[in-house]
Amino acid sequence: METGKTDNSNRRRFHRVPAPRSATLLNLAGVSFEGMVVDLSLCGMFLHGEYDAQVGDMIELLLYGHGQHLSLLFKYGGKVVRVTQNGVALEFVGMEPRSYDYLQTVILYFSENPLGACLEFPEVFTAHPARGMYIK
Repeated sequence: METGKTDNSNRRRFHRVPAPRSATLLNLAGVSFEGMVVDLSLCGMFLHGEYDAQVGDMIELLLYGHGQHLSLLFKYGGKVVRVTQNGVALEFVGMEPRSYDYLQTVILYFSENPLGACLEFPEVFTAHPARGMYIK
């Protein structure tokens, strides 16, 4: 199955794009695991690496954005939805507003069809009042 397509033969809801960059996964016990993002979409990502994780685990994901003159850190709340020999698939369950903006930017930058990806972006994303996090 090809990724990045939005026809009925693809069960994915959003464009998935390759976006190699480093990331850190933190479990609820505070144990961190380093890895590389394989691909991501508006609703989640696949992270390559060895993790002590189970399906259903809630995690915090730290994604590193690098520019020519700066390095930034973006935070995402997530849930483990699949574990393989190569890594873990994560579903986003919350994120800071600037992390959501960065996610959109990465998707547009790496997408083969930026207009199609842009049309998938929700017009309104609700901010969680207590945490300043976006929620679905």
